[in-house]
Amino acid sequence: MKSDDVAEYLKQHPEFFEQHADMLAEVCIPHPHGGRTISISERQIVTLREKNKALESKLREIIEFGEENDAIGEKIHRLAQSLLRARALAGALSAIVIAFVAPDSFDVFLSITLLTGIVIGGFGTISGPIYGALFIQFVPNWAQDISKAAPWAIFGAFLIGFMYVMPRGIAGFLQILWIRLTRPAVSKGEGR
Repeated sequence: MKSDDVAEYLKQHPEFFEQHADMLAEVCIPHPHGGRTISISERQIVTLREKNKALESKLREIIEFGEENDAIGEKIHRLAQSLLRARALAGALSAIVIAFVAPDSFDVFLSITLLTGIVIGGFGTISGPIYGALFIQFVPNWAQDISKAAPWAIFGAFLIGFMYVMPRGIAGFLQILWIRLTRPAVSKGEGR
């Protein structure tokens, strides 16, 4: 008879230990950490203690993760509070980048410039803010080169022209242009 057969028999007949309770007191098995023998109940206690130590270790790890998450949450909360205290959009963006907020770091003019870039670039697109950033970076310089006396008037003319020609922004204009260039032309007779 093999040990696997004995184990299987005991699993299928749990009443065996009730019928032979005196045998449990006589059976001795080797201690897992030494050479002496111990009873089955002592062996179960040793096994349960080892499982308990493993669970305590996992619990300590979970508590450490929770404390780290609390610290991260506190940092995010402080950042959100500082962003709410920012006076303008530019200040909020700066606070994210440099993790510092001062009320007079940015003025309303910069916020309006950034908003202009977003509108000119195109709302609701990924590439729109990139086009808008290029617009607010280069067009004021071009306006300065065109007229040193009234660069903001030239910049305003550029804004009006862009918004008249491209009401959905540069990204929207390029998207419509791409669709018109890539779709096959429909003749007047086929469209009906």
